Amino acid sequence: MERDDVVAILRLGRFPFVVGGLLLYTFGYLLAVHGGADWDPARFLLGYAVLFCAHLSVSYSNDLYDLEADRHTTPTPVSGGSKVLVERPDLVPAARAIAVGLIGASLALGILFSLVYSMHLAFLGLVVLGNALGYFYTAPPVRLAYRGLGETATMVTIGLLVPAMGYLVASGGLD
Repeated sequence: MERDDVVAILRLGRFPFVVGGLLLYTFGYLLAVHGGADWDPARFLLGYAVLFCAHLSVSYSNDLYDLEADRHTTPTPVSGGSKVLVERPDLVPAARAIAVGLIGASLALGILFSLVYSMHLAFLGLVVLGNALGYFYTAPPVRLAYRGLGETATMVTIGLLVPAMGYLVASGGLD
């Protein structure tokens, strides 16, 4: 793999988007700490690793399944894709493998977190739901964004599930 391939694959990840997820996750975590949960850096980081993998996978799957639409758009800082796959269709298999691999990593880390911290099954349910909403935002056969449900999926995922994940990681439950 050449340097240009690595740079293009990293551009596909649109890493600045994960900063917003980190802030919302941290908000939920700190809300639980404010309510009496202990601050545990290892717990915080392992919990965030679950979310990070899921959140990052969305950039890869979204560019993959929005490839046709992205041919006709101009990217903005918040939408329109990265255009990497439009310019480099040879990276489509890599984008697919990375998206699925990151979802697998998120699920594996979620299971590890559940075992280490004796989490309720609701935690794994949240991990599965978040990954599914992110992947099927544009992936067939569901394609939420193409059925008028993209904004709803984004609102539920970013506005509710991400802060709830931080809270759940810190507190061990939702109350």
